[in-house]
Amino acid sequence: MPLLKNAEAITIATIDDSETIPDEASPERLVQHLARAPLSAKIVKVCAQHSEIQPALLSVAADQRLDLLVMGGYGHSRFQERFLGGVTREMLQSMPLPTPMSH
Repeated sequence: MPLLKNAEAITIATIDDSETIPDEASPERLVQHLARAPLSAKIVKVCAQHSEIQPALLSVAADQRLDLLVMGGYGHSRFQERFLGGVTREMLQSMPLPTPMSH
């Protein structure tokens, strides 16, 4: 939160890959939570298939002129990552801006 309080702007990027996001984890809920700090944030929604998520995130970062990208990362089975790829690994291999991650 201390890092966010110093931000000029906060952008929440969400990828719509047809999976249902629980209401308590929605980007709108995050905006409400940040507003209590009080911090304002905007939401950028992007439609992308699994193989397009990493380029879509980098595109949002460039379009929004972001200085920092904060994201969560998790792994899948080796079989799935071997054939479908992994967004976390792709981001770690080609981050053009500082990107702290949480697992």
